[in-house]
Amino acid sequence: MRALTFALLCLLFTSLNDFVFKLFGRKQAPMGGFVTVVGIVCVASSLFPLPVFTPFVPTLLWGLMAGFCSVAANILLSGSMTKLPVGISSTMYRLNMIPVIFAGWLLFGEELSLLHWLGMLSAIAAIFCFFPCGDNKGENIALMRVGFVQAFAAMLLRAALGILTKAGINHGASENGMLFWLSAMWIVGGVVWYLWKEVPAGQEFCCKRTAGYGLLSGLGVYMILLCTVKMLAAGNLSLTLPLAQMSFILTFLLGLIFLKDKMDAKKIAGAIFGAVAVVLLGLCSK
Repeated sequence: MRALTFALLCLLFTSLNDFVFKLFGRKQAPMGGFVTVVGIVCVASSLFPLPVFTPFVPTLLWGLMAGFCSVAANILLSGSMTKLPVGISSTMYRLNMIPVIFAGWLLFGEELSLLHWLGMLSAIAAIFCFFPCGDNKGENIALMRVGFVQAFAAMLLRAALGILTKAGINHGASENGMLFWLSAMWIVGGVVWYLWKEVPAGQEFCCKRTAGYGLLSGLGVYMILLCTVKMLAAGNLSLTLPLAQMSFILTFLLGLIFLKDKMDAKKIAGAIFGAVAVVLLGLCSK
């Protein structure tokens, strides 16, 4: 029950943070500064209570590897959201439950039931419904497909984040120590992105918009990371992480209501398949 509670909290914070990412990406703003601000907020939040860094080597290594996956996945997700409706980007990103479930089965010996398999099939059907096709009138299909690829790469990295976090915990790494190093990688990732992509383009490092959205997203990201670590420590990888990553349904609704994202039969079908997947994976906890 404790693991399920953290999974549902992670679902809520993930959906809200996806929405903040979409709002930030609607106007041109420095991504490097945004990611750095998120990292600073996460690191500051992770200091209360003071992290335990022992055993040092596994906590450091697993935390840094998971942190790299986290920041890279979110940079790609943000880029995808500039080209796709927020519901589609978020849905693609949450496909990470497929490799996560298989990893739980192959690496950690977790059992898969018929409901797991049906839930995965329903989630895959949802993704196919959201794939940009030539019948999306008035939309730049080529650009949308670039966003689709970005979201797919982000999905793989997000799956790696969950797998590495679970592996780190299994190897004795400190939960809150990993969270600190994971958060610190956001600062490193933001600075590297700025030097690599934005300095050559003559962009500024930070502005009021970047700082404001970065602060808001930083709180959201920290809560996501905290809930992820806690739920993985309390429950099975193949149950908790897939359920937490089905937040795209709420994100999809937020995009429809507040951003006026376009609705059609395929998107409705995708949302229905996604909802079925949530129900099936939720039943796996019983």
